[in-house]
Order: sequence, then C-alpha cells, then structure tokens
Amino acid sequence: MKRLSLRTDNKQAVIDETINVLESGGLVIFPSDTVYGLLVDACNKQAVEKLIEFKKRPKGKPISIFTSGLDMIEKYACVSDDQLARLQRILPGPFTVVLPSKHKTSLLLESEKGTLGVRYINFDLVTALIKQFGRPTTATSANVSGRAPHHSVSALLNSINAQQKNLIDHVVDAGQLPHNEPSTVIDYSQGDLTVLRKGSGKIGTSSNHENKKTKNQKGTKSIVSKSPRQTYEAGKSLGDYIVQTGEPATVLLYGDLGAGKTVFVKGIASAFGIADIVSPTYVVLYEYEIKGQKLKSKNKKEKGTNVKNDELQITCKRNVNTFVHADLYNVQDEEEFEHIGLSEYLAGHNVVCIEWGEKIKSKGKIAKGKKEIEVFIRQLDAHEREIIIA
Repeated sequence: MKRLSLRTDNKQAVIDETINVLESGGLVIFPSDTVYGLLVDACNKQAVEKLIEFKKRPKGKPISIFTSGLDMIEKYACVSDDQLARLQRILPGPFTVVLPSKHKTSLLLESEKGTLGVRYINFDLVTALIKQFGRPTTATSANVSGRAPHHSVSALLNSINAQQKNLIDHVVDAGQLPHNEPSTVIDYSQGDLTVLRKGSGKIGTSSNHENKKTKNQKGTKSIVSKSPRQTYEAGKSLGDYIVQTGEPATVLLYGDLGAGKTVFVKGIASAFGIADIVSPTYVVLYEYEIKGQKLKSKNKKEKGTNVKNDELQITCKRNVNTFVHADLYNVQDEEEFEHIGLSEYLAGHNVVCIEWGEKIKSKGKIAKGKKEIEVFIRQLDAHEREIIIA
C-alpha cells in the first residue's frame, strides 16, 4: 500500500500515479466532495470484485460511479434530452442520479433493475482524474458496508483489519475532509424525477459555472431576487407571459420550506387579477376565479361545489378556465392524490401552480402536451434567492 500526501504542488503527479494503479486493477482510497472514497476501474470486473470484498458488501447491492461530465453520463447510462437539460441545471453538484444502465461498466455495479447511479461532482481533483483516465471509476465510501464513512485516512485505517489493508493498493491523503452532507440521490430511471434520499444537493441548485450556462440556454431564465417583493415581481412576469399565451399551463415549483414558493405564486396570480392567494398547506388545494374571487377549496376529507365554466369571468383568452394553487407538502400517497382531484385540474383548461412539484411529477400526473413550466427557488442567504425558470 502506497500512501501519498496531497499538496497544492503535486496534484498532477497524484493523478498520474493514481491512474497507473487504476489501470492495473488496483484499489485506491481517494478524497471526494463528501468523504474518502474507494475507487477502482468501473469497467474492470476483477477490480470491482476486489472492492466488494473490501467493503464486505452483499452482491446485488448497487455501487455508483464517478464521471467527468454529462458526455460520459450519456455514454454509460440512458438519458433523454429532457432529462439531460434538467441535469445541466444541477450538475456538477452533490447528487447521485439513478438512470437505466447501458451495461458498459461491470454489471456488479448495477441494481437488480439494471439501473446505475452516476455522479458528476463539483470537486476538481476527482473530475480531472476521471477525465484523464477516460472512463468512470466507482464512487462509494471507503468503509465497511453498514458502518460510518470516514473523513480522514487515519480514521479509516484504524477501523479496518490487516486483511482489508492488504487489499488497498494506493492511498491519497488530503488530510481531514469537511463534514459535508452525503449526496442527494435522485431516481430518474422511470422518466420522472423522484428523490430517494435527501442530502446536500437541493433541486434547483447548480454551480456558478452551470448558472452561467443556464442563463444562455434557450427558454431558460435565471434571476437573483434580493427581497420577497422581487420574488413576487418575478412571479408576476411569468404570469403575464401565461396570460399573453392564453393557453392552459402547469407550473411546478421546487424549493425548501421558506424559499418563497408561495410568494412567487402570488405574483403569478396577480397577473390574473387575483390578490387574495393564501398558502394551501393545510387544505392542499384552492381554486380561484380569474377575476380574483375564491370559488372553492378542497381538503383531504371534503370536496367543494362544482363551478360551471360560464360563471367565470376570464381576463385572458377563453381557453383558460380557472387558476388553481396546490401545496403537496402534506400529501403522501396515491389515495390522497385521487381524493383531492388534482388530476382533473391538470387535464382541464386551467392554470395550475403546484408547490412541491416533484411529488405530482413523480406520480406521472402531468397531462401530455400541456405547457409545463418548472420554477426552482434556491436560498442563497437570509434574503437572496436564485430563481430558475425553465
């Protein structure tokens, strides 16, 4: 086992030596954006078997891979154009994305469903290594399966036995790593996005490099709001656009509690002359008359009265009927989705704004062919918000 200390002046030498070990089928301890990881050539079955032996990991339990970018992700996993566009907004970042595998890596890394977890992280040393290596490595924590990961090499070596130490070929020691949260795990294997594990990655976040790309992407807009009023105005601008099109639309909002999703919806609603929007967290859904008078609300136990389309005073084109605001924070299962009747609103000629949009999208309820707008709100600090509209 060779141990190298990482310094600012020897990064390229560390990468070169690490690649030599990987190409010979060796097992490497390497720093990452979260903890120390175990790296082997992801395309080398014998190397993967060695890693599994070290971790004492049951076969059939999937292991993710590190990639150097979206091009490599496309090479080793199946990803649609729509999915790729969305991944461009969050990667590189602290995410593990589960996608259908193209089976070009060792099959031992895949799940029983044939999916593969891929990572493209905002950690230059790993990205440079993978880019120069030319193919993915494994991306799993350097620990025995079921035990805590390690933020220092010394802690790792003190936790394993002599047999495991003999399996290690190369160690890159970057000192004590910061105690960052684990990655957020996203399942994209079924077409829709589902968060399997919440971690440090928030939907809608991206690196500064990717933010610059986002601003230039056709149909995508990035805004920095410095106050609730500016968040409101950003929502109103989107609402004005929807009014001008006169077409039904579904607006999916993503962001943490307190990010400003309801304030943004209030801005959208103001474009339709609606001024009394309230958060529907505890009643799940409100429907509003376009001129501003609330018509009905629904909770999980009772349904409101039906309203005929000819009773609505519509201030935009006649093919938009009502404005619906839903907050799915407290909705957990399929039965609740059916009870609140949201599918009917999504299928109709309505403008529907949905907070915690990942829940309804993961259920496959969005009507095909209907205009769909995604709004990602990320808290930069106590006052500033990054708003991405796509």
